[in-house]
Amino acid sequence: MQEEIPSPQEYYTTFPLYQGIRLSEENTSAIRSLLSSTTAVDTFCPSCGEKSTFQFKQFICKPIYCKEGVERSFLYNMRFMGASIATPERKGIPSTVWVHGLWVSEFICSRQNDNDFSIHENRLDNHPLIISSWVSETSLMKIGQYPSIRDMEDSSYKRFRKVISTGDVREIGTALGLYAHGVGVGSYVYLRRVYERLILSLGAELAKEEGWENKAQQKFHSMRMDEKIERVLTKLPDDVEHYKPLYAFLSKGVHELSDEECLAYFEPVKDFLFMILDDLERAKARQESRKKITANLNKIVERHSGSRG
Repeated sequence: MQEEIPSPQEYYTTFPLYQGIRLSEENTSAIRSLLSSTTAVDTFCPSCGEKSTFQFKQFICKPIYCKEGVERSFLYNMRFMGASIATPERKGIPSTVWVHGLWVSEFICSRQNDNDFSIHENRLDNHPLIISSWVSETSLMKIGQYPSIRDMEDSSYKRFRKVISTGDVREIGTALGLYAHGVGVGSYVYLRRVYERLILSLGAELAKEEGWENKAQQKFHSMRMDEKIERVLTKLPDDVEHYKPLYAFLSKGVHELSDEECLAYFEPVKDFLFMILDDLERAKARQESRKKITANLNKIVERHSGSRG
């Protein structure tokens, strides 16, 4: 269970399910602000197929105090059920008092015109982002998200099909799915396997270019992950050396890591991988563009040469 409070952007988009955030006297105000946040968030919209801004729409459900300030009840926004019911504002509740229970927040994709929405239509056609959270006496836990983290990350990794295998793309998806459900070690194992194959592939390219002998290739394969990354730096983005702490983490055996460590490192490790793949994708696109330009120029030259003949 972690102590650090994520930002609204992180919590409502990439923070995993079922990962508890410990409640304390010191962070009660920060958690209240997080759950009450109406700040827009930026993320991929699976329905639009593009990155978008999701604007806060409403609290579908949140705990409130009864008049006495002791009993608890739930405020349900009945628009979710197809009706509109006004709820009187509750006043006089001390700011230090905390209410436990279910919070459900709804955001709407700004690319979707909310004025076109009818309660008789399928709510999911309105491109919502819906987050469910449960606050107990000791912790806050995100217990539901639609669309799922994996769905919202979908385009961010499937575009790498040009530079990694279909199997690797599938394993990135599996890693994201496990992370979304709070599985630390399992999600990390899948992500690390993609790293290993990528670094070995870059090592094979470097071996071919530099003419490594068998002994040099065997030495490379026996290196720790951080040493392998250092060896293929010329094949990686210029700024990867700034992330050396990640090299060390990637070199650790799975048996050395706790589930909490894997969850904490998952996002930076994933982003580091995506940064490398982005660079390889751009390099491949430049190479293909150069080939296309050269081929078209050759056709023009051949055509002019033929006409002179």
